[in-house]
Amino acid sequence: MKKAFTLSEVLITLGIIGIVAALTIPTLIANYQKKQLVAGLQKGYSVLNNVFKMAMAHDSTDYMINTSLFSALPDNTSNPDDYSEFVAELGKYLKIQKYCNPGQQGCFNIEYKLLDGDDSDGEYVKNDRLKVYISDGSIYYFSLCKFGCREIGQRLWLGNIGIDVNGERAPNQNGRDYFDIMLFENGEFLFPGTQYWASFNPVFVTWKTRGCDISVSSSYSGDYCGARIFEEGWKMDY
Repeated sequence: MKKAFTLSEVLITLGIIGIVAALTIPTLIANYQKKQLVAGLQKGYSVLNNVFKMAMAHDSTDYMINTSLFSALPDNTSNPDDYSEFVAELGKYLKIQKYCNPGQQGCFNIEYKLLDGDDSDGEYVKNDRLKVYISDGSIYYFSLCKFGCREIGQRLWLGNIGIDVNGERAPNQNGRDYFDIMLFENGEFLFPGTQYWASFNPVFVTWKTRGCDISVSSSYSGDYCGARIFEEGWKMDY
């Protein structure tokens, strides 16, 4: 006689495999997606950091405000929303596919949600910024000041650059695939909420205090997630 599995035993085994797969595959996919998003953020951070360093090296200065890149920003009087000169300078350091001036009609089609899923805040359409599409599929949003920049902890803050690491693809969510980074006059490029950033001013708090978790109540949940990813060794464990 030849021994073999019965049909019921085979079906039971297949059922168990199906249950295990249903429990583990979504987690594996989610972890893989997180690694992709973090890799995109790490690359974007490195690319922009190098852009500012190259701009300062090109003009032999230690301050961004003395670079030709910064000087190419539009002024507050004539054509304040025309960033063509700035984009031309930026194109010396980045492979730019296209760009949208602030408020340009038909160009700001991404509505970003907060980390907690709230999508009611119009600020997260980002139509008040210069929008730059990069050849690797990411999008950078520039909100820089040329005059009257704010001083933070004895450092001149030049504004923020937002990074959408995967362009128009989902999830389009603050703290998932969209992150803001602050630029300072000496070229420092910092995530708000890091330990170092909090040392600038006694009222500043870190992501450990403010939180980076969908369960944490915040007016803009996800704002400090870049700091968490950065300080935990480029990991998205939330």
